[in-house]
Amino acid sequence: MTARHWHNIGGGNVDQLKNDPRFSRGPKRTANGVLALNGKDQFVELQNDVADMNNISMKADVTWQGEGDATIAEFSNSRGDRVYLGTRHGKCVFSISKGSTRQELEGPALKKGVPTQILVILSKDSGKLYINDKKVASNEKMTLNPDDVNATECYLGRGRKGNYFKGAIDTFETVSYTHLRA
Repeated sequence: MTARHWHNIGGGNVDQLKNDPRFSRGPKRTANGVLALNGKDQFVELQNDVADMNNISMKADVTWQGEGDATIAEFSNSRGDRVYLGTRHGKCVFSISKGSTRQELEGPALKKGVPTQILVILSKDSGKLYINDKKVASNEKMTLNPDDVNATECYLGRGRKGNYFKGAIDTFETVSYTHLRA
């Protein structure tokens, strides 16, 4: 198994990672300026502080080539608490779990091979999920926030237990605001 880790790269989006001189630009790592992942053993480990946020927007531009369950991004800890963005049975899902509480947004299935923009907005204890600028899910009782998880592992392209993402990630951004209008 091949695992590549990039540590201490500032910022919360893929463009900063792609433009950092420590990131390999070889043909196996990127294609046409995007992060291409094989769905087997490739991922990026992010700094833990990427999950230390309350009111957030999280945006991912992806082209999914997989099937079933795949993780675009996961911020987790050893207790099983996590922030998750990915697919479950092909459907787009964003969830935050802490202890026995799980709050989520579920959208439609991602289309294999089709570039898709996913946007999650958490603000004032509510959450909204947009696919290609269209609101596809909302939850007015999303009281959990990413910083409630106290993440010790933050991954792009896989989860704590695997579920590797197969496809391309063109953009991944997390932004924290004092107050967002959801």
